[in-house]
Amino acid sequence: MKTVAIDFDNTIAPWGPLFDLDPPFPGVVDAMTDLRAAGYRIIILTSRLSPTWWQNGCYKFDYQDPDAFGEANVSYVVDYLQYWKIPFDHITSEKVQADAYFDDRAIRVEPGLLANDISEYLIVENKKGKS
Repeated sequence: MKTVAIDFDNTIAPWGPLFDLDPPFPGVVDAMTDLRAAGYRIIILTSRLSPTWWQNGCYKFDYQDPDAFGEANVSYVVDYLQYWKIPFDHITSEKVQADAYFDDRAIRVEPGLLANDISEYLIVENKKGKS
């Protein structure tokens, strides 16, 4: 079975208020339903399940207990996906083996070309900083 890993925030759902149920981006539900119909295993990737993020982020969102913050995030992601009827098989904060990764911040790197891609990235970012 082929597997795809799809980032949650700003890929499936808009990033905004922490526990908002705003609709997913247009076409997401249909596209992910098509993946399921084609026999793909769907993994949701999100830092919301990362204990490191719970430790570092909880105080920014008025939580005093990182574990309570983590539980709230886990529940939110599951509830969001179920509420909008978005198919998934697993949710994780780890980069798991997959045939394809979909992420709003990804930069595709061809094997052996990381140094070149980083140089190009720095040139683009430097130009952005000057404008």
